[in-house]
Amino acid sequence: MIANQGLFFCCSALVLLLLANCQSPQSHTRPIADSAGGETTQQEDLPSIVVQHYPQIIDAWRRFKEKGNYRMARFSDFQFSKEAIGRMSGYDSRWREKLDQPYIFGDITRLGSSSDLAMIVVAGGTEDPDQKLGLIVFNAKPDGSLSDANWVSREPSLATTALGWSGNWPAVFRYRPDGSVERLFINWNPRTETYSIDTEQIDVGARKSEGP
Repeated sequence: MIANQGLFFCCSALVLLLLANCQSPQSHTRPIADSAGGETTQQEDLPSIVVQHYPQIIDAWRRFKEKGNYRMARFSDFQFSKEAIGRMSGYDSRWREKLDQPYIFGDITRLGSSSDLAMIVVAGGTEDPDQKLGLIVFNAKPDGSLSDANWVSREPSLATTALGWSGNWPAVFRYRPDGSVERLFINWNPRTETYSIDTEQIDVGARKSEGP
């Protein structure tokens, strides 16, 4: 009897251990910062939480910084209306954190299980609305490092844009003054090796639009 009980407890412990270590390859769970804005590293102009969890960003970010005085955007850089903030806070308890650290990671290129990293950045020293905010993506390379930054967009509408996922597809959510939102998709073209923002999913794994 005692032997059977011991075997039962051993099996139960093994099952719990296996469940604890299982993680979906499509998970886009972000690490949680201790504060709303997160602490910024003096050297990298990136939130410490990002550098701690994605140390491969350090070299890629330094190369990017050599081309201009950039930093990751934060909440004060955006211009969301009161209605837009009300909508965001109504369905996402972490809305402020995500705007203080506007980045997403995962299979952004749609080429496999990778750790691409996208973020909204601010160009220092300029007030030109066409140049101030930008969306970039660092593609994951086979050796685990990150590529040089790929520009996706550089336009004033990023001031009212949040990054996220639509199912398993990277997306931007542009909020209008009345709080309504437009969902657009971030698409990688492997032939031209460029990104675009479109109303539809394009290329690898895209859902096909229904024809007439």
